Amino acid sequence: MSPLFGKKSEKRPLELPELPSLPAFPDIPRIQREERFEMPVSTPMFPEIPSQQSRPLFPASTPLISEMAEEHVETPKEPIFVKISKYKEAISSFEILKKKVYETSSILEKIREIKQQEEMQIEEWQKELEIIKEKLNAINNKLFLKV
Repeated sequence: MSPLFGKKSEKRPLELPELPSLPAFPDIPRIQREERFEMPVSTPMFPEIPSQQSRPLFPASTPLISEMAEEHVETPKEPIFVKISKYKEAISSFEILKKKVYETSSILEKIREIKQQEEMQIEEWQKELEIIKEKLNAINNKLFLKV
């Protein structure tokens, strides 16, 4: 038989030798509170910061998306490394965003068409109302002013 598959030998507990005792610490006199040494504290010297015009935290009016898009974004000159999974996720998010913008644009166009139809209908009603007023005035003049 090979030594890998042989009988297990009995394990005997290891006997540790006795260790020498630790030396005693010398007595250190305690420092009284009045005797404590205090480090001098100096104020840090910072260079003066030139005053800059700061923008308010919450602007009075938020910029339009088109205005934000016009801002110049500086591209880094070094290559950017992105995980492929994050890149694919960004592309899918961008595609979803493009679809939403297209849907919003088409809905806005439909709203404009409906508004134009409403305006045309209101103009027709206005013309009909003017015709009715003219007829009422004509009837009023013929019947009641001759009396």
